[in-house]
Amino acid sequence: MAGINKCCEKEPRKTMMHFYSPDSEEGCGKVAISFFMGCPRKHFRANRFRDHCRKVYIGKLLMNYLADKVCTTSSRKHFRANRFGNHSRKNCRKEAFYKPPVPSCVAPSESQSSTLPRITFHQVQVRIKDGSSAQMPCVAQGSPPPNYRWMKEGSNGVLRAVKEDGRIWISQGILNIKIVNRVDDGKYQCIARNSIGERRIESSLIVTAPLAVHLLPPYQVLNIGQEAVLNCNFTGYPVHSVVWKKNQRQLPSSSRLRFLSRDVLHISSISREDRGMYQCFVYNDLEEAQGTAELKITCKDTFLLPKIFNNKYGA
Repeated sequence: MAGINKCCEKEPRKTMMHFYSPDSEEGCGKVAISFFMGCPRKHFRANRFRDHCRKVYIGKLLMNYLADKVCTTSSRKHFRANRFGNHSRKNCRKEAFYKPPVPSCVAPSESQSSTLPRITFHQVQVRIKDGSSAQMPCVAQGSPPPNYRWMKEGSNGVLRAVKEDGRIWISQGILNIKIVNRVDDGKYQCIARNSIGERRIESSLIVTAPLAVHLLPPYQVLNIGQEAVLNCNFTGYPVHSVVWKKNQRQLPSSSRLRFLSRDVLHISSISREDRGMYQCFVYNDLEEAQGTAELKITCKDTFLLPKIFNNKYGA
């Protein structure tokens, strides 16, 4: 900090004060504060030696920027004498420097250094109703600013670039899909890339439609020994699981009862124990739906009449 010019001598005059950082390098964060301060003699009370040139403290202006304590030795004229009349004592004071906001002395090569892209925002899962519009965000930071690409995973696990058209387009990393349908459902990858490298994140698009189930035929009357087939027809998606029940109990497979697929039940050589109410339940992570059908078995056994007749007459 520059010294304060001696003031308040025989003639009143103004004092110019300068404050600067001695550690500043040329062209790099050098800051100076200059101002004038009036200093007429009448504003000061003489000390015991009738010396009106007293040290001026600026107060809060510099206290906001206090640095480390610096100890210096100063000449007699800058200090009041102590009680022993010794004018050459060690002066420990706090130097005040203006500290500009960080970074104040960053070389151009450092401030403009290149960095790998870093993805700061995305959504792991986007759920949208069939027929609506979807947005899949992907926001990244890097130097230089990254470019964006979107890939979609096929049924065989192979990634393919998303083709932009009137219904699908990419804007500032956001994948926009207009009038979503079931074909758009699946896993996607966002790729943020610049000259340093790339970063990838995965996001899933789930297209939903209300579930509905119909168990066909809804009513059957069969004879003992015949075969029965029940079809669980459902609409809506996604479908995570299909569960079959009979009279509200889990329906296990057996030698006579087989599931040809998750939505087709086959019963061979039916018996009285097969009659009842059959239910097909369809589930996803948000909802469920069910269909019901009834199977009846007739009491007539046409295959027993010849056997009774033959046994009675010895045939």
